[in-house]
Amino acid sequence: MSAPNLLSPTTVTGKAWPGATTTANTAVAVFTVSTGHQYHVRSLYVTNKTASTTVAITVDITRSATAYKFGGAGWTLGAGATANIFPAGAVDFEEADVLNVTCDTLNGLDFCAFGEDIS
Repeated sequence: MSAPNLLSPTTVTGKAWPGATTTANTAVAVFTVSTGHQYHVRSLYVTNKTASTTVAITVDITRSATAYKFGGAGWTLGAGATANIFPAGAVDFEEADVLNVTCDTLNGLDFCAFGEDIS
C-alpha cells in the first residue's frame, strides 16, 4: 500500500457514506479507500435508533490488516441521541484504509461520514 500522490490532485468530490449497524458487536465498514485516492473525512455522525437503551459504540481504522481503536474505549450514546465522533477536525485516510463502526445493540445505530474523495 502506498499513499496516492496528492501534490496535484485532479478531482475533489464531496461524499457522504451512510450506513447502519444490523448486528450486535459486529464491525460495519463505513468505507474502504479506493486505490489512488485519499478520503478527507470531516465528520462521522452516529444516531442511536433505540427508544430506551443507551448503546456502546466503537470506531476503528484498519490499515494493513491491523485495527486501531479511534477514541480509546469508545463512546456511549443515550436513546435517540446523535453525536459527531470527529468533532475536533478532519481525519485523513489513505488507500486501502477501512473505517469501521461497531455497536453493542442489535440494529442500534445509524451513521454517516461526510468528507471529500481526493484523487
